[in-house]
Amino acid sequence: MDPFFVLRISGIEQDKYAWYETTNEANYGKAPTCDLCGRFVGMKKWLPPYKLALKQPKTVGDFVAGSSGPDFIISKKALQLFELNSIAGFEEVLPITVTKVGNKNAVDVPDLPVLFGVKVVRSSMRVLFDRMDVIWQTKPSSHYCKQCGPGGGGEVNGTWKSLTKIVVDENTYQKVDIFTFANLPIITISEKVKNLIQSNDLRNAIAIPIADFSQSF
Repeated sequence: MDPFFVLRISGIEQDKYAWYETTNEANYGKAPTCDLCGRFVGMKKWLPPYKLALKQPKTVGDFVAGSSGPDFIISKKALQLFELNSIAGFEEVLPITVTKVGNKNAVDVPDLPVLFGVKVVRSSMRVLFDRMDVIWQTKPSSHYCKQCGPGGGGEVNGTWKSLTKIVVDENTYQKVDIFTFANLPIITISEKVKNLIQSNDLRNAIAIPIADFSQSF
């Protein structure tokens, strides 16, 4: 099985790179649901107009994190690089209009880069929570959904509080470059994407080997 990495994009917790917020005009549709059990497995779908505000805009990276809206924002440079190298895993690429940068209207800011919102695919690959170091806020029951659980968020699937490392179920392996797991909504990338980020000095993206990844809430 090819190696995987968690894509980490710095956002509101730092002041080196810009991050985004959706505007008051934001519209949302229905959230995606599991094909097997019908539970919600993601955030509500972001609908037009695709307008955003950039906050703390000292440097706009090639990757921009934020709240709501797309999974993340990507620069035109990075998007073209991914398309040229046939990177698989973007479910949607959305045309973004930046309406405000810091305290200024976007039209007053020179050299604002062209940005796109992206939504990554939710793969059928699963992680093996029983082989990961997990602390559960609510433990999953024995009747968890075999597609989006355990760890799919509440009810019988359970809710995890912290985890150390990610272990992929090799029986569910798919060849995809950027995605989330069926039962873990963390953006993950292939070695091919990691190498493109590093060799082209794409800003504000770190690739963490899944065996070294940790997160807590």
